[in-house]
Parts: sequence; structure tokens; C-alpha cells
Amino acid sequence: MTTAVKPNPFSRGHALFAVALIFVALLAAYANSFGGPFVFDDVEAIVENPTIRNLAAPGAVLAPPFAEGQTVGGRPLVNVTLALNYAAGELNPVGYHVLNFAIHLAATLTLFGLIRRTLLFQRTDDGRPRTAPEISPLSPALCPPPAAVPFALVVALLWGLHPLQTEAVTYVIQRAESLMALCYLLTLYCFVRGVETVTRPLWLAASFACCLAGMSTKEVMVSAPVLVLLFDRAFVSGTIAAAWRQRRLYYGGLGATWLLLAALVLSTKDRGGSMGLGLNVSLGDYLLTQGPAILHYLRLVVWPHPLIFDYGAIFAEHALTALPAVGAVAALAVGTLWLLWKKPAAGFLAGWFFAVLAPTSLVPANRQTLSEHRVYLALAPLFILGAAVVARGLGRLPEAKRRGALTAATVGCAVLALGFGGLTWRRNTVYQSDLALWSDTVAKRPENPHAYNNLGIALAALEKTEAARAQFAEAVRLDPQMASFHNNLGSALMTLEKPAEAAEHYALAVKLLPSFTGAWTNLGRALSDLDRLPEAIAAFDEALQRSPKNWDIRLARTFALLQGGRLDAAVLELAALVRERPEHAGARINLAMALSQLNRLPEAAAQYDAVFKLQPGDAPLHNAFGIVLAQLGRLAEARAQFAEAVRLDPGFTGARNNLQRADAMLR
Repeated sequence: MTTAVKPNPFSRGHALFAVALIFVALLAAYANSFGGPFVFDDVEAIVENPTIRNLAAPGAVLAPPFAEGQTVGGRPLVNVTLALNYAAGELNPVGYHVLNFAIHLAATLTLFGLIRRTLLFQRTDDGRPRTAPEISPLSPALCPPPAAVPFALVVALLWGLHPLQTEAVTYVIQRAESLMALCYLLTLYCFVRGVETVTRPLWLAASFACCLAGMSTKEVMVSAPVLVLLFDRAFVSGTIAAAWRQRRLYYGGLGATWLLLAALVLSTKDRGGSMGLGLNVSLGDYLLTQGPAILHYLRLVVWPHPLIFDYGAIFAEHALTALPAVGAVAALAVGTLWLLWKKPAAGFLAGWFFAVLAPTSLVPANRQTLSEHRVYLALAPLFILGAAVVARGLGRLPEAKRRGALTAATVGCAVLALGFGGLTWRRNTVYQSDLALWSDTVAKRPENPHAYNNLGIALAALEKTEAARAQFAEAVRLDPQMASFHNNLGSALMTLEKPAEAAEHYALAVKLLPSFTGAWTNLGRALSDLDRLPEAIAAFDEALQRSPKNWDIRLARTFALLQGGRLDAAVLELAALVRERPEHAGARINLAMALSQLNRLPEAAAQYDAVFKLQPGDAPLHNAFGIVLAQLGRLAEARAQFAEAVRLDPGFTGARNNLQRADAMLR
């Protein structure tokens, strides 16, 4: 049986002020993030994601794509939020950023509420919660209830404003991390409300619902049921046995949420082949990376510089170089186990940190061994622990010194919060364009070939082709075994009208990755430009073997057929393409040209006529149509086409000569 916690008016009034302060502070820090564009994986997961386009089709919305490790794969709740954004503003990034901020704000406020509620009760000898004169995360004799609000406010502000959080907030698709964290915190918060109020069943049901939602958001949620049990043991029931005895139905429900998570994980086939034990990355090699990674995360908490968007794959050259860091993390893990045994509250906080990082630290990934967004939720227990240590120190000071020390601590926290907010604002400016983001990443991680590749893509989008080529070339130099780097370098060389060099890199791309459909297609185009037409057609055929219904590849292949004089084959394929997409002017133009070369003039004329309904105002086309009409003996119509060509392009000598000949024949 539980007893209701009597509200503390002093605490409630200050709590409302704290909520307002958190909102204003976070808004000030993140206001400049709302105008940022979609970057990197946002394009694949949002712009090119067909499943978010129609909320009225829940089957599609709840089955996001997962190929090649897309961020939305196996995370239907994330996809639902993207679909809501699309319904509200289609692909306007502002709405997506605003919702990301709202999720982060909600998570920060939930953390504030969780800490405050935890500080306002303690367990009695028989395990029942009640109001307490003195309570803290580490000791039952630290701070009176009114201190719960400033304690929770300090932790929530520092957590919400820390610049390390920007990747999970400003980078749109990483709402997977912040949304999962919100569900995680709500699971704990609703549990606290469930054990402190007389309406326990409703709050515990809400806790179960939040846990279920989190499982459909990101795999890191896997540790939430265990962490709730550890919280119960540390702050409510006293022992795991007592917690289970009092709430076995609730914990059974939390455990059942793992079934949903397991089904979602299995459905994505190791997240499209980007994570799991079946990769080329061995478990041992990956674990060696995680010791330095976790220490790096801890360093960034204290000194958040430099912040890096993409660290790339960082593996130890020799096991011995990573062993000191692995040993240090192992010692921290052993210390956590000791705390869980001897000091349950402190052990809970340390366990929380490791529980959040464990899934990404234990399951190998073949692309990034270290990512800042993974620390988003793991920061919370570190700040709680740090604040508790400071509060404990203040509580042990003599009364004469305590007031001055408390003032100094308050000023220090305010300065730290302002500093974090300023750094967050500054970090958000890096996300204002792909060019800024990847330029920053290259400057900070010059050994990361993916950073150069993505900087090249950003430069190519701005039509700075030579600069893009240089970046792609550096990516190839750093990692010559990456097929996509060769493909991108080839595309830059094609734009620079260097098809021979481009063909070499396309050929390397398909050699490294024979299933690379795009590289086969690009190789075909380069070979077509070099008049190596049989090889070009063979390359297109390879592409079509992997994507037989790809309309664009089929169209590109017809160009090679036309150049190679295989007119009948080209006409058959072009006719099929036109039937599938009658609105495509390019296919009709090529079909008209091929038909005219085969002397099938009436059919050619019909195609030209259809083209002008789709694409009027092209002088060469009017001239070509006029030639076909003249061959058909329709001189008056031919003259009209030549005249239109001359009108559109007065310097078009061929059309002017044809017009003169038509006038002479008509006189």
C-alpha cells in the first residue's frame, strides 16, 4: 500500500519558475537551429523516404525502410513523427527542427521532474514511500525538500544546454536518440509517480506504455526495464526481491516490451547490414575501440571540444595501445558493480551511464565506432552524480561557511550554464549547411575519408566541381577500397569532361563492389562518351541485371544503342519506355530521331508532335521536325517549323538555310 505525498507549496512554486527558466534557456540556445537544412542521413531518411508521405497509410508509416542501415529502419515511432512533420509542412526543415527541439525540451523537463520527485520522498522501514525531511541520490541525510527544486534545476539546465547534446537535437534524424531518451525518462518518471500516489495503477500503466514506445524508437531502450528495477531497489523497495514481490505484474509487462524490440531488430536484418556480429568487424576489434571511446565521451562532458560530427571508423593499430583505456573502463565497470552491491543509489547512477552506452559499445558497427549522439541520455546520471557530490560537500561545511559556499556554487552553475548555452549556439551554426558541416569535420578529422567524400558531395551540389574532385581524390587516397569514393570521383571527372579518367574509377568501383548498380550505369555512360559502345551496352546490361525495372538505366542504354547504330533495338526499347512514361520528353525525342533514321517518317512525325506539347521552344527540335515533315512532302508545315526554329534562335544557320529552301520549293 502507498501513501500520497503531500504537496509542498514552496517547492511547487519554485518548480514552475524552474520550468519557465529551462524553457527560456533552451530556446535561447537552440533558436538558431530552426533554419538549418537537412544534412547527411536526413536526405535518405526524410527527403527520399516514401513511407512518411501519407499518414492515412499506417501500414507504410509503421514499416520504415532499413536498407543500408537507414536511421529509421526498425524504428516505427521515429518514422511516425517524421510523417507528422511531413503532413504539417512536407519537406520544410523548420517544422522538423522545431519538433526536435520540443522533444529535447520535453526530455529536459522530464529529467527535472524525475529528480525533483525522487528527492521528495524516501522509503520507510517497511518499503513504503513517504515524504522525507532529508533525501539525496547518495545519502538519506543531505538536503531538505525545498532543495529538490534547485538541485533538479541545476542538473536539468546543465544537461539540456550541454553542447554535446547538439548532434541529437540539431541533426534532424538523430531525433531517434532524443525521442528514445524521452521515452526512457518518462518510463522512470511515471514509475516514480506510480509509487508515490494513490493512482498508482494508472501511472504504472503509463510507464509501461512509455517503455513500449521507447522500444519502437531505438534499440538502446533495451536496458530500461532493468534500470527501473534498479531504481526501485535503490529508492523505493530496498531490495530487488521486494520490488518484484510488490510489482511483479508491472515488471512482467516491462519485460514483455523486449518482444517488440526483438521483432523490430530481427526485421531489419542487422540494420541493413550495418551492425551486428555478422560484419567484417570482429567483436574483439570493436571492443578495443570502445575503451578509448568511452573515455573520450567522459572527457567531452568536462571539456566539450572539439565536437565532431563524423569520427569515422577508429580502430586500434595494435591491441596494446588500446588496453590502458579498456582497462580503465573495465575498472569503472567493476566499480559500478561494487556500488550496486554496497551503495545502491550511487550504483544506480553509474549503472545508468553504462546501461545507455552498452548496446552501442557491445554491438559492432562497420561505419562509426564513436558518435557523440550516443552520449545524449548517458550525460544525465553523470550530472546528477556531480551535483550530488557538490551538494554533499556543501552539506558538510560549517553553518558559517555554508552560505558563502552556496552562493559561489550558484554563481558557478550559472556561469557554466551560460557557457554551455553559448557553445551550443555556436555549434548549431556548423549545421547551417552541408558545406559548413563537412568543412568543420574535415578540419577536425583529417584522417576520415568519409568526411572528404561528403565535403566533395557538398561542393558538387554547389557546382564547385574541381574543388569537389580534389576532395573525392583525397577520400580515394585515404581509402582506395571504398567503391562509393571511386564512383563519386568518376562523376566529378565526367562533369569536368574527362570520361577516360572517369571510366577508370567507375571500373574500379564495380570491381570493388560488383553489386553497385549506380557505378555500372555511370560506367556505361562514360564508355558511351568514349564511343566504346559494345562495352557501354555491356555495362548497362550489368546494371539492369541488378535493377531490371530501372527506367533511367534503360533510357541510358538506348543512347548507346542509338550511337552504336542498333536502331531497331533502340526503337523497341524507347517505345516501351514511352508507353510507361508518356510525359517524358527525352524518351520521345530519342524515339523520334531513331524512327526518322529508320525512315519511319509518319511515326517520327507523331512523336515530334507529342514532344512539342511537352517541351515547346526548342529550336533544334523544330528544325528536326521540319526535316521530317519536308521528307513527307508536307512543305507548308515544314516551313512553319523552320521559321519557328529561326525565331527562337536567329543564329541557327542550318534552320535558316532549311527555311530558305522551303520558301523556294513553295514558290
